[in-house]
Amino acid sequence: MSLSKRSRPSPAIIVAALALVIALGGTAIAAPEFATEKINKSKVKKIAKKQAKKQIKKKAPGLSVDHAKTADKATDADHATNADHANTANHANTANSAGNANLLGGQGPGAFQQRIRWALVEGGAAASITAQSGGITLAAQPAAGRFVVDFGSSIVNHGIVTAPNWGGNDADEVAIAVCTPGPGGVSGVNNCAGADNANQAVVDVENSAGTNVNGDFWIAVVQ
Repeated sequence: MSLSKRSRPSPAIIVAALALVIALGGTAIAAPEFATEKINKSKVKKIAKKQAKKQIKKKAPGLSVDHAKTADKATDADHATNADHANTANHANTANSAGNANLLGGQGPGAFQQRIRWALVEGGAAASITAQSGGITLAAQPAAGRFVVDFGSSIVNHGIVTAPNWGGNDADEVAIAVCTPGPGGVSGVNNCAGADNANQAVVDVENSAGTNVNGDFWIAVVQ
């Protein structure tokens, strides 16, 4: 019966193992441990592994990861922690023009007209207001086709609109004026309930022939 022969490691393997151990350890390895020609592959691997672990354990405490510990951009977070334009929110938190909102075109809220006041006047010998937004009265009817409407507050420098009510009496044209003095302090309207009044407007209603008639009309003031 023939005996099996154990193969010997090649010289190349032994040299490679020695080079690995020396590179990791930085020191020489005792020759007797490698001198024998009977060292097999398994022995070489075991020795190399043992030496590698020893050197790693020895050097581990002094190892460092350059940019992980210092975290130049992560820990400091130059632009995240400081949040130059996010935390301070120079134009969002202060909201210089939005938060104040005190002026529009240099004018305060009181300078702007807020609502429309309106009334429907039914003509006739005894005229009356049949519908309105509120606070409006028919102050006088000094003549046929002439009506004085009082809005309860000044209508000077406010927009005023008037129009015939086509579903009512014969009224084709409507003219309007505010009961306040005109140029030179002289009243521009003679029949505003006997006196000038900045709260009142006088309305003349005419038919298609130009004659004053007690026709129905709409009047509105933008305040």
